[in-house]
Amino acid sequence: MLKNSLLCLFILIQSASFTWAQSNVPMSFEKDCQKVIKEVSPACVKISAYDRVLKKTDNGSFSGVVVTVDGYILTAAHATIAGQGYTIQFPNGKKCIGTALGRVQFVDAALIKIDSAGSWPYCKIGRSKDLKINQPCLSISYPASLSLLSRPVVRLGYIINPTADSCKIQTTCLMEPGDSGGALFDLSGHVIALHSRIRKSLTENMENPVDNYLKYWRLLLTGQTFPKGFIPADSNSIETPFYRKQDKGFKGLDGVENSIAKALKDKKNVCVHISSSRGQFKVYALGTIVTVNAKKFIISKSSIVGNDPQINLINGVSVKAEVIGRDATNDLVLIAADDLPGGIMMRRETTNTTSVEDEGRFLVSVSDSLNTRIGVLGLNSINVPRFSAGFLDIKFIDVNGKIKVGYSDYTSSQSSALQIGDVVQSLNKQNINSLNGLHNKIDSLRPGDEVEFGVLRNGKAVIVKDVIGKRSKVFNRHIADFFQGGPSLRNDDFNDVFVHDGHILPKECGGPVFDSKGEFVGINIARLSRVNSIGIPYTAIYSFLISQLTKISSL
Repeated sequence: MLKNSLLCLFILIQSASFTWAQSNVPMSFEKDCQKVIKEVSPACVKISAYDRVLKKTDNGSFSGVVVTVDGYILTAAHATIAGQGYTIQFPNGKKCIGTALGRVQFVDAALIKIDSAGSWPYCKIGRSKDLKINQPCLSISYPASLSLLSRPVVRLGYIINPTADSCKIQTTCLMEPGDSGGALFDLSGHVIALHSRIRKSLTENMENPVDNYLKYWRLLLTGQTFPKGFIPADSNSIETPFYRKQDKGFKGLDGVENSIAKALKDKKNVCVHISSSRGQFKVYALGTIVTVNAKKFIISKSSIVGNDPQINLINGVSVKAEVIGRDATNDLVLIAADDLPGGIMMRRETTNTTSVEDEGRFLVSVSDSLNTRIGVLGLNSINVPRFSAGFLDIKFIDVNGKIKVGYSDYTSSQSSALQIGDVVQSLNKQNINSLNGLHNKIDSLRPGDEVEFGVLRNGKAVIVKDVIGKRSKVFNRHIADFFQGGPSLRNDDFNDVFVHDGHILPKECGGPVFDSKGEFVGINIARLSRVNSIGIPYTAIYSFLISQLTKISSL
C-alpha cells in the first residue's frame, strides 16, 4: 500500500503511466493541491531592491510571502539588507514599497514590512518541528529563469529530511536563484519553511524552517543585522500574534497501484525514440505518435531531429521515416513513418487544454527509458522571450577582405565542423561580404539551428553543415547552472507554452505529456532550467498538424 508516502508514489510512477481510472484518491490529492495553490498564491510576492532617491526598482528579484494582514513578509537574509527599500509585487500585478527589518544570518531569516497601511493578502504560519519524511509540500515562488513574469511558479515535492544539516529541511521541491525567500507550504496551506539554498543534486533543496522565524521574531522586528557568528539565545516559547497550530498528520495515497499498472499499457506505445544527424552531430529525441484524418504521424522537437531520422518503436522495431514539415517558431517537426502503432487521436474540439485555474494539475511525461516522470503544472499560457543569441565556437578573421576561420578561443556547448583556414563565402546560400555581416547573421540565428556554410577549403568549394550553438555563461555562474542533463540547446523564444517541474532531459523532448486522467495535453519542447521544463500545448500541435497537411495536399 502507498500509505502516507508520496515518495512511494514517485517510485511507482517511474515504471508506470499516470491514470487513475480505479481510484479517486489521487484525484482528490490533486484537487487538494490546487485548492491550496489558489488560496495562498495571492500572498506570494516578488521582491526587488528599490532606490528611494532615484525612485527606481532594480532588475534582480527574489521571493517572499506575506504572513500578516498588515504586511509583514518572511524572506531570506542572504537576499536583503536591513533598512533597504524594496518593491513588493503581488501576482495580480499590484505593487507597493516595503522596508527590510531584521536579519538573523545564521538561520538565513529576514523580515520586510510593507510601508503603506492596508489589508494585504496573507498566509497562515504553521510549524516545522512536526514535519515527517515523505510529507508532501508545495513551493510557490519566482525562479530567475522566468524572472520577467509577474506570476509565481508552482512546484510539488516531498520532505526528504526534516532535520538536515545546518538546521535546514531538505525537500524535492526544485529551487534556483530568484526562489530565495519563497514559501514552502504543507497541504493545509500553512507556511512551513522558506527557500534558502541548493546543492548540485536535484534532490538537495534546502529550506529554512519557519520555526526559526517564530523563534527569533523579536530580533527580526529590531531592524538590525545579526551576523553568522552571533547566535542569539533560543526562545522556548513562540508568542507571535499570527501563529496558528499546525494540523497534525497528512493524507496518504492508498489504492493507486492497479490504476497505474493498467494505464501503462495504453500510453507507452505512443512514444518512439528518434536518432538522426544534425551537422556533424548525432542527436537523439523522443517523438509522439498522433492520428489526424485517419493518418498517423510523429511529432517531435525540430532542433534535435535531423533530416535522416531513424525511428525505433517501443517493441524495438525500426521503421522508415521522412521529415515532411517543420515549424521554426514552435520548434516542431512532423515525420511520416511506416507501420506506426497506436497514436493519439487529434481533434479540433478538445477538452485537453490547460488554464491558469489548472495550476497544480498533475502532469506526467514519458521519459527516455519509456517510463514516466511526474510534475505539476507550474504556469500556463506564458511566453518565454528570447534571451540567447546564436554562437559558434570559432574565431572568424578578415584577411585582405577574405573572411577566414581562425583559431577557437571560446568555450561553447557546441564545436564546429569548420576548419582553420576555411574561407567563408556564404551562409545559408547568402553571400558573406564582411566580418560584421557574418557575425550579425550568426547572432540572428537560434541555438540549435542547422546551417550550411559555403567555403573554400584548400582551393576547393565545399558545403559544410553545422549547428548553431549557445555562448557559455562565464560570469555570475551558479551551482544551479550545473544540474543533471543541463538545459536544452534551444530553450527560449516560445509563445503560449506551459511550464512544469518534471525532471526532463534534453533528449526526452518531443515525448508526450498527459494529465492525471490520462488525457494528452501536449509534448515537452525544452528543459529551460534546473526548475522548469516547457511544453507545447495540444492546441498548438493540432494547428501545426493541420497547417503542414494543408501545405502537402496543395502541392
